[in-house]
Amino acid sequence: MTHQMTMQLMTAKWPEKLWPKHKFKKDYIDFFKDINFLSDFNYLYLILKFYTAPTVYGKKIGTLINLKSMDRNLCNCFMENKVYFENQFNLNSIVLRSSSDNILVYFYREKCLSKRLCNKEVANFLMSMDYNTPQNINNSLKLLAEKFKDLDSCPHEIGIFLGYPLKDVRAFSSCDKCYKYVGYWKCYENVLVSKCKFFIYDFFKWIVAKSYLLTKTNSEILYNKN
Repeated sequence: MTHQMTMQLMTAKWPEKLWPKHKFKKDYIDFFKDINFLSDFNYLYLILKFYTAPTVYGKKIGTLINLKSMDRNLCNCFMENKVYFENQFNLNSIVLRSSSDNILVYFYREKCLSKRLCNKEVANFLMSMDYNTPQNINNSLKLLAEKFKDLDSCPHEIGIFLGYPLKDVRAFSSCDKCYKYVGYWKCYENVLVSKCKFFIYDFFKWIVAKSYLLTKTNSEILYNKN
C-alpha cells in the first residue's frame, strides 16, 4: 500500500474516532421515550422538528419524513396543521405519497432547491430522468410525486431533492455497488466530506433532542398553535 493510499484511509476514518455517537444515541433514545407521553400535536411537532433539523439549521436542501398513523393519528394531525408547521420551521412541504394510514412528506428550503435545480449538471441529469423543465420547482415536485405513486420504492433522483452530491446520485441511479461508505446516502466519492456532513446533520438533531430533554415538562402543553 502506498503512502498516499494509507493517508486517504486514515483521513476517511478519523471523524469516526471523534464523533460522540454513543452520546447522540443515548439522548436520541431518551428523547423518543419522553415524547411518547405528549399529545398527538406536540408529539408530531417534536418529531418534525427533530427530523427536519438538518434542513432547518444545517441548510440541507430537503428532508423526507414518513408519517404513520398507528397508535396516533399523525396523518390527519399533519394535514390539519400543515401550514402551521411550515411557518414554524420556515420550510415548504409537499405530500409525495399517501394512503389511509401513511403519508410521505418532503420538507424543503425553496431557495436552496431552486438553486440546485438551476445547476446545469443537475438539470441535465434530471432531464435524463424525464424531467422536461427541471428548473421549475412546482413541475419537478409534481413529477416526483407521480413517480412515488407509481413506484414501490423511492425514485433514484430523490437524492437531488435531498441535497446529496450529484456524483453519488448518479452512481446510485446506475445501481453501482462499489460505494465506499453508507450514511444519509451511499458515498462513492469524497467520503470525508460526506462524513463531516453526516456529523453536522446528526449534531443538529441532537441539539433538538437535548434542548427538549433539558426543558421538558409532561404536565403542560409545550407548543400551542393558537
